[in-house]
Amino acid sequence: MLLKHKLVGLNIQKVSIVHGFGSGKLALAVRDYLEMNFPSLTLSYGAKQRGGNGVTVVEL
Repeated sequence: MLLKHKLVGLNIQKVSIVHGFGSGKLALAVRDYLEMNFPSLTLSYGAKQRGGNGVTVVEL
C-alpha cells in the first residue's frame, strides 16, 4: 500500500492502466492482481472515449 499512500499524498485519486484489448488475458490478470492484493480499491473499465475495456481505471 506504499504506492497508494504516495499517490494520495500527491492528491491523485484515479489511475488508468492501459492494457489494450487483445485476448483479454492481461486485463484479467491486472484486475485479479489488484482485487487480490488491494481489495479496498475500486476498479472499472474506462469510458468509451478513453479506451473502454482496454483500460482499467483504479480509484483510490
